[in-house]
Amino acid sequence: MFNFLLSLGFLLLLALSLYGWGRGLSSLLSPDNSFGWAYNATFGISIWIFFGGFLNLFSMVNASTLWCLLLFGLVISGYFLSGNISTIFTRDVLYFDLSGYIKKKISHQSDGLGFFILYSLIIALLFFYTYALMPATIFNYGDDYSVYNYRPILMFESGTIGHNNPFNGIPLDSLGGHAFMQSLFLLVFDHKYLNGFDAILCFFLGIFLVLEFGRKIGASFNNQLLAVTFLVVLHPQYVNNSPLYANHLLILAAIIYSMTWWKLAQGSTSTIELVKAGTPFAFFLSALVTLKTNIGVYTVIFFFIHFGLGWLFSQRRNSFFTTYAVSGLFTILLITPWMLVFKEKFITIFQEVISGNGGKIIGSDLGKQKIHLLDLFSNERLFWGGGLLEYSAFVSLVCITAFISLFFLWKHRKQYQLTSWLLPLISASLTTAFFYFIGSTIFPWSFKIDYAVRYATPAMLASASLIPFLILSFRYSSKITDLPSGLNYSSSQSKTILYPFFQGVIIILIGLFLAPFSDRIVNMAYFGNMLSYPAASSQNHIAKVRAMDSKEHREELKMVQNLIPKGAKVLVKISTPLLLDHGRNKILSIWGLASPWNKISSDTSVENTIKFMKENGIDYILWQYSGFGTRDIKTYKKWAKDPNRERARDGRNGISFTKKLVSIANRNRKLYFNKNTHLILFEIG
Repeated sequence: MFNFLLSLGFLLLLALSLYGWGRGLSSLLSPDNSFGWAYNATFGISIWIFFGGFLNLFSMVNASTLWCLLLFGLVISGYFLSGNISTIFTRDVLYFDLSGYIKKKISHQSDGLGFFILYSLIIALLFFYTYALMPATIFNYGDDYSVYNYRPILMFESGTIGHNNPFNGIPLDSLGGHAFMQSLFLLVFDHKYLNGFDAILCFFLGIFLVLEFGRKIGASFNNQLLAVTFLVVLHPQYVNNSPLYANHLLILAAIIYSMTWWKLAQGSTSTIELVKAGTPFAFFLSALVTLKTNIGVYTVIFFFIHFGLGWLFSQRRNSFFTTYAVSGLFTILLITPWMLVFKEKFITIFQEVISGNGGKIIGSDLGKQKIHLLDLFSNERLFWGGGLLEYSAFVSLVCITAFISLFFLWKHRKQYQLTSWLLPLISASLTTAFFYFIGSTIFPWSFKIDYAVRYATPAMLASASLIPFLILSFRYSSKITDLPSGLNYSSSQSKTILYPFFQGVIIILIGLFLAPFSDRIVNMAYFGNMLSYPAASSQNHIAKVRAMDSKEHREELKMVQNLIPKGAKVLVKISTPLLLDHGRNKILSIWGLASPWNKISSDTSVENTIKFMKENGIDYILWQYSGFGTRDIKTYKKWAKDPNRERARDGRNGISFTKKLVSIANRNRKLYFNKNTHLILFEIG
């Protein structure tokens, strides 16, 4: 119970601090103060990610700097809430007039009761998620212990994630924004609580943000309920502790803000106001780029689709272009600190591209896949849960709805109020469809169709939150001449069956995702994790993963590390590098043998391998040559036979590198060897 209360209290403090940062900057940049607390807290996340780039650049990520960020946000939050305490449970928190319901003053009392029940269920779900996942029972042994949970620990203990490690794939998969936000949980907890950021904080902020969005456009309770339900039940294919709900959250916040941004771009002639208007949008986009590389692709596509449609519908194109150009420029500037963290690696990437070796970075199999569009509509059941047909049917509905709404918007293109909320929804929906259908049939990560769906999940989560609001446009009469500022849909008359038809289809799709949702809830309740792969609910599998994180294993690693002189640089190839002390030694963990800055290939000699290691200042090698969670030579031999050329190349490199380690170990003094745990520590002569 103590862990539960401590976890819940920390989540609340973190949300309040984020709210303070977001509300503070939002009040300086935007005259629109109608944003709710969830929007401002999300804005706070994007601000912190920006600061995280600077802290990583100067190796200043530590307990002191993170506490300063947290406490300063609490002070700002206290300032804004102290004189406004009466609205905390109306606009800023619940975002509907609960007090009015209690006093029987709500005109639609059924909606008031509905919202009361809905918020009660959300809070109950929050308690359940917090109790089940903080701490989590296990994580993905192949990814989290060496990548997603490892990086925030590396950052927190050493000051930065930007070590010039030639054996690590970062920043090809992420710039580190997600790891920075996760590192805040290390102020109070260990890595078992890192699920708290994405699976809990971002997930529930996203739910409240959906409700704020519905309130902002005047949607009925039924549509808000559909949007929240779809977001909750859509199976996210949670495979590891990577950003899924964080991406959804930032996408949704960018859409909500762009409604206000559109109005300013159409009505303001002040350059300063246009610059201010473009800034929050840039914060959200830049934060998305730092979280995950594939979502960076989504962000770029969304930016240009949004720009193209905005240009088409804009009545004041000069103002629109100015604020959009500012957003694009500021997005690049806000990403720059993170780019500078990895400047040596980005220089290498640039050199490889200039020299015509771009295939080493984006993958030589690009455009050579065998997946076709119709394959996405098969009855195949996916390894990480759900069915392929359900996901494809959902994205098809998103695409069709977006085009119908676009046609409707064109007919009423002079209605600024309508354009301001429909335009970003249509842009995001078309981006999701493009990202899912085109990306799944082209990009190299689609060599297995399961991956194609999994990497598109954040985009689908965003659309699941939006589509019940997008179909609201179907309720309007074709002869509409004006829209009330509150967009009260209950007063409009529907002259088409499109609205109830699409609403029914959404309900059917929600029903199709109920089975994997119930499996997720059971997995959390009985096994303490929300991992989607089947083994995550196996007692034998859980026991093996727990052994990786056991007290005995921690003590052995601590004892072994004490054999290494303090300050020495160590090359590490073990299943749990996150358990080492990164403040004591500079540790280069091997993850990504095929990275473009790794100069050790399958045909590199042992002598040149040793030379490369010495050039990088490596004095010792700690190697776990076999065991659960370790990519040993058996794994690499299996990879070498994979039909995907990228995976086969990784397998060949792994076999070659393993043989080189054996040769180096045989040539040099061994400081430690345990044949039971397969750990060996040796010098490099």
